[in-house]
Amino acid sequence: MYFHAVWLECVESKARTVQMKAAIKVNTDLLCFYWELGTDIVEKQTQTKWGEGFLAQLSKDLMYEFPA
Repeated sequence: MYFHAVWLECVESKARTVQMKAAIKVNTDLLCFYWELGTDIVEKQTQTKWGEGFLAQLSKDLMYEFPA
């Protein structure tokens, strides 16, 4: 029975480590995506004229595509 408990602790520890690594990877990738998105938005804003409603339309499009 002791061997089973030690092995189970090892499995649990590995699972927690992998979960943490996955969470860090996901957060890193999301951070990179949001940084790139912000850069792209600023670039698009410089290409549009004042009053064209670029940000309002982008907001509508994104809310439609990704509803809460």
